[in-house]
This record gives sequence, structure tokens and C-alpha cells, in this order.
Amino acid sequence: MPTEEAVRTEVSTEGPTQVITSVLRTGVIVGGVMALVGSAVLALLRSTDPGTTRLAELAAFAPVGLPLALVGVIAVALALRPSFGRAGLAIVVAGALLTCLHGWWLAPLYVASSPSGTGPAMVVMAQNLEYGDVSHVQEVAGRLDVDVLCLSDIGPDQLASIRATPALARAYPYSAGVTEEGTGGTIVMSRYPLSTTWSSTSGRSLTVKVSGPTGPTSVVAVHPYPVYETQAWHDDYAEIGTYLRRTFGTNPRSPVVIAGDFNASSDNTPFRRIVGIGYRDGAADTNAWYQPTWPAGSKRRTFGIPVPPLVTLDHVLASRALAITNLHTVRVSGADHRAVVATVRRAA
Repeated sequence: MPTEEAVRTEVSTEGPTQVITSVLRTGVIVGGVMALVGSAVLALLRSTDPGTTRLAELAAFAPVGLPLALVGVIAVALALRPSFGRAGLAIVVAGALLTCLHGWWLAPLYVASSPSGTGPAMVVMAQNLEYGDVSHVQEVAGRLDVDVLCLSDIGPDQLASIRATPALARAYPYSAGVTEEGTGGTIVMSRYPLSTTWSSTSGRSLTVKVSGPTGPTSVVAVHPYPVYETQAWHDDYAEIGTYLRRTFGTNPRSPVVIAGDFNASSDNTPFRRIVGIGYRDGAADTNAWYQPTWPAGSKRRTFGIPVPPLVTLDHVLASRALAITNLHTVRVSGADHRAVVATVRRAA
């Protein structure tokens, strides 16, 4: 039998260890549950159309819900094993379902079927140019053989820079859009003849018909109000959606490209409503993976640390008459958005 001193020694050495283990286990469970709650909130926001600015902004971060759910369910499962109990089992099952749900939403960026295209290509580049070097835009566009440039968020300084860059005008002699000094306007510049067919009430979005390699093609350059102007954001999206339905119908068979800074990610309901009219998202069609476009260029810092691109606000969509066969983002010096460059062909 162990002596009284040995028993006291065993208790004194094992007792604190058990307490620490229990505290750590509880902390892991609480942390895991909090991660699952965060994932569930993001899933709820993505599934609805939040009426407040902060919630609508938060919905754009829904992809973060996948790692949150994954970490949460693993943490809870490891901390509760080997005996889960009913409550623990329910948490693990809920976490697994959340993981599957977020994975389902992200899957098209990685494994969706890609439409095939035929014939000559038209390359479209969308760039928010509130900031950025106009001469570098011209350099990048030339290097990537861009045919149509959709430049948004054009203010007085950038408009002056565009006018002061003759190489850009020589490369893209046809243009439409904002001509007066203002804020938030959009310009479309093209190698091929174009004509304006529509402009939104706000003047931030417009449609041009381009006589390019894909034949007469409507290019809708969009730049809705930012989400922090919530009512204007919703109104802009409503106007764009109404225009697209009335002009091209649902599931349009005519060649239409929609490009620009949408001020929304694919996790925001207004953006998905546009896609739901019958347009294909180039990022999903090309399995482009998750390519966030904002904030770029270290324009934003937290505690002095540059914030990398986190959300995808810039997109290129196409009607089913066309196929986007390649899509990628590119850095433009000084810009706080990465540009999106898409190769468009006639659908095979």
C-alpha cells in the first residue's frame, strides 16, 4: 500500500495538472463554439438581404465562414472526445453542416463546369480608378492586349490624368461615359467603335455597344453606390436589374458583358439577383479560385500593418451567348482595387 506521504505527493502533483487540463479543454470548447456561432451568423447574413450598412458589409466576408466552421467543429470534437453527449454531438453535427454549406457556396470557384468558347476573343478589363496611376493602366492594358477598358470611380483628378495621357487615347480611340469633372463616374474606352445605349440615373453605370471581335456586344459598365450608402446602393442595384430585364430579358441570348466595381461580393444578395437574371459569373466559369480585389495597394492599414485584399468587389459577368474563358486579377500601381481582366468569346 502507498504511504500517506506518497498519496499526498500524488494529489499535489496531479491535482493542478487536472485543473489546467480542464480549463484548457473548456477554453477550446468555448472558442470552438464561438467560431461556429460566427460562421452561422455569416451564413445567415449571406442568405438574407441585411437592411443595415454594417451587416451588408459583413455579409461580403461570408467566405471566412468556411475556415471558422472547420476550425470550430474540429476544436469541439477533439475537446469532447471520447464522450460527446447529446449537446456535444448536436454542436459537432451543426458545425459539420455549416462547413458543408459554406463549402457548397465556394465550390463553383474551384470545381464548376466551364463553358467553351469559339472564335476570336475580346479582352475586357475593369478597374476602379479612384486612385491609381493612369499611365500604368495603359501599360497593363497594352501588355494584356485589352480591347475594352471599363474605368470607374472617376473623379476630377483622374479625369484630368486620363486627358493628359495621350498614349491611352491612341490605344483606345473610342470612349463613352463621364466627360465633365465629377465624382464616381464611369468611362468605357475601346479599340473598336462603340455607341452609348443607356446611362443610369446616378451616371455611375452605362451601356455601350461595341463592334468588336465577338460581334456587336453590349458592355454594361457598372459602379453602384458603395454599400455604406445603403439606400442608394439598393436603388442603384434595383435600377440596373430593371434595365437588364427590360432590355435583354431573362436568360438573354444576345451578347452582353457586365463589368466593373459592383461594390458587392457574390455573397451579397443584390449581386446574386443580377446573376440570377441569367448571367454567368466569370470567376466561377473559369474556376478562378478566390481572388479578392479590395483593399489593394496597402491603402488601408491596421495598427500600421497593410491590409491585404479580402473581398471580391470587382467582377465580369456574361450572358449565355458568350463564354468567359479566362479571368484573373492584376495590380495597378496606386489603385485600391485590383483590376479584373476577362477573355470573352462567343459561346460554342
